[in-house]
Amino acid sequence: MNNNLNELANNSGESINKNYWICKNAFGENILDISSLESDSFPITLAKENKRVLSISLEKDRIDVLSEKLKNEPECVQKNVECRITNLFNLENNKLFDSILLDYSLVHITDMKRYLMQVTNKLSIEGRIIITLPLGIKKGQNLVSPFYFEDFLNEIKEKLYIKEIEYQEDWVGIVLMQLEHSDKNDNLNLFEVIRKIEQILYAKENTFFCK
Repeated sequence: MNNNLNELANNSGESINKNYWICKNAFGENILDISSLESDSFPITLAKENKRVLSISLEKDRIDVLSEKLKNEPECVQKNVECRITNLFNLENNKLFDSILLDYSLVHITDMKRYLMQVTNKLSIEGRIIITLPLGIKKGQNLVSPFYFEDFLNEIKEKLYIKEIEYQEDWVGIVLMQLEHSDKNDNLNLFEVIRKIEQILYAKENTFFCK
């Protein structure tokens, strides 16, 4: 995957850096992509490395954009990507994935615990959930609510743990794994990290509301 990731990394901008981080952490051969409208590069990047990607969305525009981009790719890349206009709850019960990508998706979910448990049910034994989220509130984003880590940890603590975390000025990335199938010693001690991230989030919100 190095050549494709290097191509992403060599481009500038927040979304490109985020794309690089997501693809670098995508584990295994079977990938489920449940991402936002802006995230149409992940399936193609991963498919070029012969990973099989199912990309789903209820946003027809996103699926249309991805389908059009795929037409410009070789057949060997096209055959590795399947696009569906559907949601997570309509997928086959017996279909499992090695990585599930949620790029800026959770901020549109009202019942996060229910949603993450359904995502977990779609993971293979050593599978991982790769999440990115905006820090604080951004103008122009149709978000259900801002994201807070304390609430997030309370939602996942029974089933999942955080294996890795990456945060930049405008976004945070989280890699989750299933608690029952993984080495608990791999769980990060995140209290200080979370405190710092929350400080950034509060500062961004104060700036937003004071304008």
